[in-house]
Amino acid sequence: DKNLRHSFPGQSDAWFRATRHRFYQQFADVTVEAMYAWRMPQDELQRRMTITGWEPLISAEGEPPKPGILLSIHHNNWEWLTQRASVVATAPLDGVYKPLHDHGADRFALESRGKWGATLVTMKGVSRHVLKNRRTPRVLALLADQSPGKREAIHCTQFLNQSTAFFMDDIITGRQCLAHCFGRRKQRGEVGLICGVDGCRDGHHEELGRFEVRW
Repeated sequence: DKNLRHSFPGQSDAWFRATRHRFYQQFADVTVEAMYAWRMPQDELQRRMTITGWEPLISAEGEPPKPGILLSIHHNNWEWLTQRASVVATAPLDGVYKPLHDHGADRFALESRGKWGATLVTMKGVSRHVLKNRRTPRVLALLADQSPGKREAIHCTQFLNQSTAFFMDDIITGRQCLAHCFGRRKQRGEVGLICGVDGCRDGHHEELGRFEVRW
């Protein structure tokens, strides 16, 4: 409640109660869906979650795989999205993540997210991983609203009436990409950003398009 009231001053008590209820309902839905993702068949995943605007990362027959960077935020079912993106992308997909504190939960998340071929890379090791595979076309996917650690380079700004820290990593985003990433929210859907990896200048990446996820 304290965070909500600080971010949205002036709203009524009824609005805060309704918003809090919607948040916990959404959180419960995503939690159950995440557990089910571990055993969900690929054809059911493709039927339940659709991705549009994905063409910049799909290679035609005979073409080499197309690399890119996917940016989204925690406004969708990110567990399903990692699986779904690894199925549809032509190039191998690397998902950037922060390890969970519970070893059992972390192992479950790794097995589930990498079920259809995605490689999970920790935030601490992403720079080394990108450099190691720089000659291989790959797709780097991350949720750009992750909370940075104390030892990571950050950029602080005012967001929803409070000081908020964001990652500062040119390999991943650049300030321009972060601004584009916070797209419009749709019911049970999400708009994300696809960036190219060629022609990167001054920490900015060329925007190739936007993808939309519905489930």
